[in-house]
Amino acid sequence: MAVIGIAAFGVTTIASTQAYATALGETRVIQLGEAARMTLNTDSRVLVKTQGRSHHVALEHGEALFEVVSGRGASVLVDTGTSVAGSTGGSFAVRKTQDMPLQVLVQSGDVSLSDGTTQSSKAIHLTANQRVIADLGTGNIVTPLSQDKVDHELEWRNGLLAFEDETLFDAAREFARYSSVSIEVSDPSVGQQTITGLFDARDPRGFAQSAALSLGMRVQNYPNAVRIEP
Repeated sequence: MAVIGIAAFGVTTIASTQAYATALGETRVIQLGEAARMTLNTDSRVLVKTQGRSHHVALEHGEALFEVVSGRGASVLVDTGTSVAGSTGGSFAVRKTQDMPLQVLVQSGDVSLSDGTTQSSKAIHLTANQRVIADLGTGNIVTPLSQDKVDHELEWRNGLLAFEDETLFDAAREFARYSSVSIEVSDPSVGQQTITGLFDARDPRGFAQSAALSLGMRVQNYPNAVRIEP
């Protein structure tokens, strides 16, 4: 009986599930075991299921950066509902927002992107300094980026937004992810003007002042908005 009891006893890894979220303008770092880490950007929510060193992340909305130490047996799978990004060694960010197609940005290592089916032939292999935009209408578009461009894209980890020849329309939309104070650019001739620089993601009024000054425009301040005018 003792022998049977020992033989029947096995080691079972119990899965645990935890939800994480950030408020508007907040970032948060979460350690996923000993060999993986997740950094949530503003207004994001994920559900993480961990079993051993495997982490399955359901990204409900928002953006997150995942860092997986190579050679430690850890893995991260990020499920967005339409695509699955996975890595056993690398650093990559996944962005899922209502106003933009799904984006996966690879900072280092190797990442695979698939539609979540068992047909491995549909998987895309991504390496450092690549970004893929996954659009259901046009398919996956992979673009190589410079290291500086990748670093700029991830400045949100430091509470900053980096723009390079970004239109004011697009900059205003990006700032809306971080603050309840909106930047209004109603004049098309103003909205198509471009701006370059590094700005505090939580200071839309400061950005509007800087942009207006550099472009020879003016701003109007309201309780919950700031407007850039010619």
